[in-house]
Amino acid sequence: MPAEQYNLFTKITLTCISETLDEAHPLGQPGFRKGLAAWITSKRFRGLSGFEHRPPLVLFFDYEKAFDSVETHAILSALVYQ
Repeated sequence: MPAEQYNLFTKITLTCISETLDEAHPLGQPGFRKGLAAWITSKRFRGLSGFEHRPPLVLFFDYEKAFDSVETHAILSALVYQ
C-alpha cells in the first residue's frame, strides 16, 4: 500500500473510532481524555478541598507503569517475604 493511501486510511479509521475510544475511557483518567488534562483534576481538587490559597501537594501514581518495569515474580516474592 503506498504511503499516501496508508496515511489516508489511517486518518479515516482514527476519525471513525476516536469518539468510541474516548467514550470507553474511564472518567477517572482525565489526562488521557480529549479536552481533559491532568492539571484540571488538580485544580478541581484544590477547589473542593478548601486549600486554594496554599501550595498544592497532589501526587499522581501510574501503577501500571510502575509494575511494568518489575517482574511479577519479584513483586510477589517481596510481598510474601516481607
